[in-house]
Order: sequence, then C-alpha cells, then structure tokens
Amino acid sequence: MSEKGKKSGKKSGSHKGFNRDVGDVTLADYANSSVLHGRGRLRKSKASLSVVCGVKQLNIQDKAWDEKLDEFEGDFDFVKQENEDGKEVFVMKKASCRRKKTLSDSIAGCSTDGNTYPLDIWHLLSKYIRPEDIATFSAICRNSWSVVQTPTFWLSLYKRYYKNVPNLPSRLQPACMVRHHGLKACVIRSLFYMYPPLAARIDRASISAPYHLKSRQCISMWQERGFSNWKLSFKLRRKDFQPCQSKRGKPNLMEILGDIFANADEGCTLLQVVSAERMVLPVVMGLTVHNINMSLDMNMAHMAVQLVFGSGRICNGKLDNTGTVTVSLKSVLQVSVLDWWHPRYPHSSNTICRTEDN
Repeated sequence: MSEKGKKSGKKSGSHKGFNRDVGDVTLADYANSSVLHGRGRLRKSKASLSVVCGVKQLNIQDKAWDEKLDEFEGDFDFVKQENEDGKEVFVMKKASCRRKKTLSDSIAGCSTDGNTYPLDIWHLLSKYIRPEDIATFSAICRNSWSVVQTPTFWLSLYKRYYKNVPNLPSRLQPACMVRHHGLKACVIRSLFYMYPPLAARIDRASISAPYHLKSRQCISMWQERGFSNWKLSFKLRRKDFQPCQSKRGKPNLMEILGDIFANADEGCTLLQVVSAERMVLPVVMGLTVHNINMSLDMNMAHMAVQLVFGSGRICNGKLDNTGTVTVSLKSVLQVSVLDWWHPRYPHSSNTICRTEDN
C-alpha cells in the first residue's frame, strides 16, 4: 500500500464509525429549493442529523469515565420496545425533565387583582344570609367579617326569624334584645326556639353519649328534686378555654355594656343525670373528669353511671390517677348532654329581664 493510502487509512481510522464528510449547508439543500437533484429527490445534506449525531458520539467517547456519571443522574423509566429480532425488551430511558412548580410560583400564577366592594353592599347581602351560613359569609373577606361583628347584623337576624313561641325566656324577648351586652349569644339561643332547622337538632344533641366530656373541669354541681326522681347536674368547662380579654387592660363600664360577644357560659357543657333515687355525692368542684363509664344496673331495668374525677395532672402523657374521686350513680333513668345554646340549659340570665304589664 502506498504512503498516501496509509495516511488516508490512518485518518479514517481515528474517527471510527464516522464516515461522512462534514460540509457547509447550501441553499439548494432546503426543501423549498427550485433546484432539483437526481430523480426528483432532495440529496442528503452533508451536515445532516446523522452527522451531528456522529459528532456528539465522538464527544461522548472522548469523555473520561468520571465525567459520564452525570448522564446517569436523574429519574429513569423502563420502556418496553422490540429489538431487531422481534423480541420485546425493556430499555431504560431518562424521564423528561420537568420543572417543578413551587408554592410561590403557583401563588404568583393565581394572584389576580380582585374586586373590592363597598361595605354597604355587604350589609345588604347580610340580610339574606341563613343562620347556618354565617360562618361561610364571614370568611369571604374582611368587609364581610366586619359586618358580622356589628350589633346591627345580629338584631336584623333576630327580627327576621322572630315569632311568638311558648316558653321563650324573658331575656330573649324583643323588649330585652335592645341590650347589646351578650347580644350574639342571645340571638343564637333564640334561634334554637324559633328557627326550625336548628330546633330540629335539639333532641339529637341532648341524647349524645357523654364520653367526649373527658378532660373537662367541673365548675359547678347541684341536685334538684322532681316529681318522682332526682336530677343531678354537673357543669363542665373545657380546660383549654380562655375567655376573651380586652387588649387595652381593664375595660370601662361602657365597653362592658356594649360587648355583644360576652357569654359567661361559652365553652361550658351540662351533664344532666336523672335518677330514681337520691344519691349522696362528694364535692368534685374544681376537679377534672378522668373517665366516664355507663352500664346496666344490677336490676337490669336502669342504667349505672360512674364518673371518675381527679386533679387533671398529666404524668408521662397520661392523666395522674392518684387521689381520684369516684361518683357512682345507680337507678339512672336518663343521661343528657346540654350545650350552652340548648333551651334546657340553665342560664342565670333567664330571669334578669322582667317586662311589666301596663
């Protein structure tokens, strides 16, 4: 072989698998060219896609082994394909890299300038809000929330659903509703007398089991004698309940009288037990309910209720049972759980307002 042939062979061997010459792309190589090549087919460009792939393949082969590790990083998917022999094989391909949206990007994409309506419009809309939709209405915006905080809203709600019903307490009569102190609680209580959807919940709410009253503190207890039974009442309050206090320190008399959110019984629940026998009860005021058990009495005709009270201290994640007081009630006829808005809940304000007949 001649020296010239050896040189050409050496040159072609240095780039194995890359046999095409790389040249410039002319205007005649494009598809919309007016120049025809051969049999009406466009001739292949010297700088075709296969040539570019060949150059990339050479660049990959020239990389060191530690530089190729970056190509195997990321997420890979196994794709089912057929090879040249017609056999199905699984090929590992790198998953398409998609940019994950961050929380700031999603907020920025959804952030649009909303419409701010005057406060008078929200006052007009509040006249058409049902009692069970008040929480949803107040959560729309700041203006709707501020409307719910006004005495006008609660007085309008009371007048809209007011009707003369029997056994309505005097504090809930129209003559006493002009007082702003505790107006919100009074309107809510009156709705359970006058609004049918809320009045229908009374019987279902009072029959609920008392097991959820655990970890509540007993703040008061008393007994009442009925016609042929005894009624025992335990007033329980959530220990985590904190009454609202004024941020400016001690409020004056005008602020107290104008506080529509005042409610001395907020967070309180009454456990009422009706027994056929009178029981001598230990004093459990100030103690916390540790456990409540209900079972059948020995005569299989009544129920037996056992209440365990304690200090409420937590030791190793559990209530400390040292020094507990057990209240055992036998011959129990009925057990009721009454929230502060229930009509049978004993409110001290029921007899404050007395209207005089002229």
